[in-house]
Order: sequence, then C-alpha cells, then structure tokens
Amino acid sequence: FQMALELYYWEDFSVKEIAAALNIAPGTVKSRLWRGRELLREAIEACEAPAALRESTLGELNKWIAALRRELPDDEDAS
Repeated sequence: FQMALELYYWEDFSVKEIAAALNIAPGTVKSRLWRGRELLREAIEACEAPAALRESTLGELNKWIAALRRELPDDEDAS
C-alpha cells in the first residue's frame, strides 16, 4: 500500500504507470490506493492531535499531500 501511495502522491505517477512499475493490474493499483488511504485515515484518526486538526487533515488529504510535496526539497536541492 505504501509503495502505491508513494508513487501516486510523491512521484505523481498515474495508475497506469504504477501498474507498469509494480507489474500489477491497474485494478490492483486502485485497490491498493484505496486501502492505503483507509489505513492512513485510521492512523490519523488514532493520533492524539486535536479533533479539528485530524478532521481537516482527512478532509483535505490530497491538498495536504500536495503541500508536503512543495515543502520537500527536490533531489537536486538535497545534494
């Protein structure tokens, strides 16, 4: 699940690209993305953070991940 999520969100791969990279069917990629998001949701809900923060993170998950990507240095910047 983690690999599918990382490729999708961090590397901006499409479902088709993930399927090719992992040598699995696109339907399997979609299932792994769905289940990975569910596991992530469960982990966020279990956090001791304030309820409002947990709810806003879950409600805006795609935007939150995009914001994290913008904050991380590019590989070129890290060297």
